[in-house]
Amino acid sequence: MCESCGVPITYVHVNGLATYWAASLGQLGLKTPPREQVDVYGGGNVKFSMVTPEDVARYAARALFDPRTANRHTLIGPPENRLSQNELIAMWEARTKCKLCRRVITARELDERIAALAHQPDKFGELSFLQLIRAAWIDGLGDGRRRPDVLELTELYTDIGYETIPQYLERFVSVAEAAE
Repeated sequence: MCESCGVPITYVHVNGLATYWAASLGQLGLKTPPREQVDVYGGGNVKFSMVTPEDVARYAARALFDPRTANRHTLIGPPENRLSQNELIAMWEARTKCKLCRRVITARELDERIAALAHQPDKFGELSFLQLIRAAWIDGLGDGRRRPDVLELTELYTDIGYETIPQYLERFVSVAEAAE
């Protein structure tokens, strides 16, 4: 609609926000990393790209006034923040020196959970989380790949910089240490 009016639009895509994906070590619904057990989806080796909301704001604000991004799709997918769930968990365990018990959830088990919730309107939030988890950790739909015509904003604006996932996880270390 806006395109037909001649108003320039910049589409800014992110695969996942660190506040949901990194903070929960990949199992949506938690606000902080788990302390004892973590669900690992599939083999835990599928890469997923995450970025902090603060970085989204910085890059999007810059892109808004850049003629190179007008009427273009852009992506904020920092290469250092493309991690597998196993890498994310290992990062957290190394920093906190706590070993988490891993419960592997296969693609089939995840699909069964999704099917069981599909006809329960009161479980829409849980269903949505599970569908996103499947798309990310099983199907690999958020691994940072992009079409050639999509501009990567961390490459375009190298002067901005971004928070890496290890830096982001530091926000939770004092909370984890206090809980021990």
